[in-house]
Amino acid sequence: MVGVCRVVTYPALAINYRFAPNSDIQNAILNNTIDIGLTTDCPVDPDIQSEPIGEESLLLVTPRNIETPNWKTLCQLGFIDHPDARHHAELLLGANFEQYQAAQLRPIKQSGFPIKLDSFCYLFRVG
Repeated sequence: MVGVCRVVTYPALAINYRFAPNSDIQNAILNNTIDIGLTTDCPVDPDIQSEPIGEESLLLVTPRNIETPNWKTLCQLGFIDHPDARHHAELLLGANFEQYQAAQLRPIKQSGFPIKLDSFCYLFRVG
C-alpha cells in the first residue's frame, strides 16, 4: 500500500531561516526578534524555554592520510574557527583528548575559516 501525504498550506505563515552562532540565536529570542531558534548549546538564561529535540554526532575531520589523529597532529594541522567552535571543541576534543582539558585550543593554530553557510546551502540546492 502506498502512503498518502496530505499537504496543508498556511499562506499567512512566513518562515525565514539563517545560520547564526548560538549566542546570536539566544539574544534574538530574548529581544523578541525571532520566535523559535535551534542551537547546539542549552541556553542558561531563565527567560528562554528550551527542550532537546534531537542529537547529532560531532565529527573530527582530518586529511585522509591521518588514520588515528593524536593531540600533536591536531596542533600541527590547525583548527578552523567559527563563533561556536569553542563549544564544539569542548564537546569533541574534551571527551577524546586529555591534553585538551589543560591546554584548551591555545596550542592549536587557526588554519582557516568556515565558508558562508548560505553559500554552502545554495551549492546543495543547485547540485
